[in-house]
Amino acid sequence: MGGGAAGGSSAGAAGAAGEPNLPNQVPAGYTGTPFGGTPQTIPGKIEIERYDLGGLNVAFKATAKGAFNKCGFMRGDGLDLQCTGQAGSPTDTTSPGCAVEPKDQVYLGYINSGDWYKYTVNVLQAGTYVISGHEGVSGVTKMSFVFTDAMKTGDVLLPSTANMCAVEAYHVWATQNNLAEITLQPGKYVLTITSVAASMNLDWFAFTKKP
Repeated sequence: MGGGAAGGSSAGAAGAAGEPNLPNQVPAGYTGTPFGGTPQTIPGKIEIERYDLGGLNVAFKATAKGAFNKCGFMRGDGLDLQCTGQAGSPTDTTSPGCAVEPKDQVYLGYINSGDWYKYTVNVLQAGTYVISGHEGVSGVTKMSFVFTDAMKTGDVLLPSTANMCAVEAYHVWATQNNLAEITLQPGKYVLTITSVAASMNLDWFAFTKKP
């Protein structure tokens, strides 16, 4: 997998304009950069399609598919990115009521076991965080989340969305709460999300701080 111990300086340093002053826990030698130039933040939602820039074996380990430009989102190193409601795909629905899922949401599909994706993130507050996610899950699916060797989850099971609607499970979307918990310290990190056992489409994961 792509995770590793933080090797950067632990001293805080002023970042670019508008960036918080946080301890730098980015691994030494990491050459990836945040998509759009600004790290995603925790507490908050990590959009799966906004993996770092840097290319294969730096920012991701997956099958690259070339440029992606759909549904108002564009990047030059698109993996298997898709949009809900796109022509030729099964109907995207929302479980458990099975209403139609909103169109034009960018998500990641055709994921293989062992694929990983890196995200430069700013953790703004110390605490224990509950992980939730929005995904369509067909079979046994497990993910892992690594910030540093000391701050990581084990294998996290994503519940299946199969048999909820008369639609292929990959396109039955559910917001799944309380997937796992992780204790984090403030800092700038590279979060590695790894597909341990793959049978899903992924939209986002959220980290919500417990009171």
